[in-house]
Amino acid sequence: MGIPICDGHSTRNRNTDEMKTMDQIFISHSSKDRQIVGYFVGKFDDTGVKPVLMEVEKWSISAKPNWLWIRDEIKKSRALFLLLTKNIIRKLHTQNWVAFEIGLASMCIPSIPVFVFREENVNFPVPYLNHYFDQSFSKKTSLFMRVFGNLIERINSHSL
Repeated sequence: MGIPICDGHSTRNRNTDEMKTMDQIFISHSSKDRQIVGYFVGKFDDTGVKPVLMEVEKWSISAKPNWLWIRDEIKKSRALFLLLTKNIIRKLHTQNWVAFEIGLASMCIPSIPVFVFREENVNFPVPYLNHYFDQSFSKKTSLFMRVFGNLIERINSHSL
């Protein structure tokens, strides 16, 4: 299975044998959710999958604008995880970035799957998604670890 590539004008598949980098998952989140983001990033330890995220308020080190860096990283990702929290729906600015990131994932061919991890009592429309994980972030349950582990296994086996 190839890695989805979208370059703005054309789409193509690049054979994974040409890629020498580790598989990655882009994490869409609010910068206010440091504890939740830290929890998710920690779950990638020893998985062979790299979590990728950016705080759009901070300018990138390179000359590339942040939106281009985000686009390029989403294109290289095997999936996008949206951490849908109250902090995302509080600011229109953050909602717009989330919509931009999800839109990029949906435009790749094949599309990059979007998995939504939703905080309790948060309602926000996500028109393109592959799975809602409706479980409290406050409960580090075995159900979450089973679902997360299954997703990582599928990414590592390139069956996602």
